[in-house]
Amino acid sequence: MKMNLQAFQDPFLRRTDSIRPRPGCTVFDEIKLQPGPTIPRTFEHVADQKQQQLPKCQDEILTPGAAVGLDEKNVIKHFYKDRNLRFVGFLAGQTELIASVKVRGSILLRLEGVKPEDRGKPVYCSGPNEFSLTPGNGAAEVGVVRYQERDNFAAVSFRRFDDERPLNLKL
Repeated sequence: MKMNLQAFQDPFLRRTDSIRPRPGCTVFDEIKLQPGPTIPRTFEHVADQKQQQLPKCQDEILTPGAAVGLDEKNVIKHFYKDRNLRFVGFLAGQTELIASVKVRGSILLRLEGVKPEDRGKPVYCSGPNEFSLTPGNGAAEVGVVRYQERDNFAAVSFRRFDDERPLNLKL
């Protein structure tokens, strides 16, 4: 078996040392003027939703809309399978030290092959923008299908890894 010795590269992550702020601006002021990667998300307005402020690494610029998880130090990172992260939710915003994360609610996700009869089936995440109906090695269960929106898209009721309350499937 051939080992992959190449360092892990996150295409959604920017580092603050790659941004040169204008005089009088912080790095986070400057990134507002220099758009980077973004993952557009559509969240449904449901009564059962929650957002939390969580710590993040100050020299990382995360992608809005990305699926995120907590590392062993309880710091927010982009979620990738096999990176020893616990799924938390979807990044809504950030400052130098704080990430605002939607940790419970309903979101429209691309799910290859989803059908109307998949309502209530578990949904798995294996990357910041990678979701499926089949559990993969290292993927995290993030929620369940509420309904099929259209071909390959479904509304998914999601929750943080340690949230034990039942998910809302009401339509």
